[in-house]
Amino acid sequence: MLSKKDVLLLVVSKKLYAECLKKAAKALTSSWPNIFCMTFNTPFSQLSKYFESAGINDSKSVFADAVTEIKGKAELGNCILISDAKDIRALNDNVNYIFKQTEVGSMLVDFVPNPHALFKQNDFIKFLHIIIAKIRVTELKGILVVPAESIPKPLLDDLTMFVDEVLKLKTESNLK
Repeated sequence: MLSKKDVLLLVVSKKLYAECLKKAAKALTSSWPNIFCMTFNTPFSQLSKYFESAGINDSKSVFADAVTEIKGKAELGNCILISDAKDIRALNDNVNYIFKQTEVGSMLVDFVPNPHALFKQNDFIKFLHIIIAKIRVTELKGILVVPAESIPKPLLDDLTMFVDEVLKLKTESNLK
């Protein structure tokens, strides 16, 4: 399924969110060992544990963590910690830096649980459009994982226009 699609949007219930992140990462790393994981929801330290529990070696991957609170820009091994997730320009600069400095084959976006708390909707849509355009132009594969309970319908409708396929996962049987 993923090999035929460039960008998938997974709309996932809160109960299945962590497991879905693991499975999405596993699917990406099985074909493309070097992934770029941008997280607005789960801190890098927790994502690293998720990856490890799924048998994924994340040492070849690069992360951008917009969740962990820091002052200034910092790097933690293979993770860039972003100090101000509200600054769309800084987010875009970090994404550009990662695309220029690393060779990744796919991208996983761990979505912000309540985007309106951080961003103006139009700014966030523009940023996501830029990310998805980069995925397409660089011929990567991408998975955006979105929490079903907190994503506003207008934002979900906008995202649906940018992706190749939308999967709504509400039960464990949907994850297989």
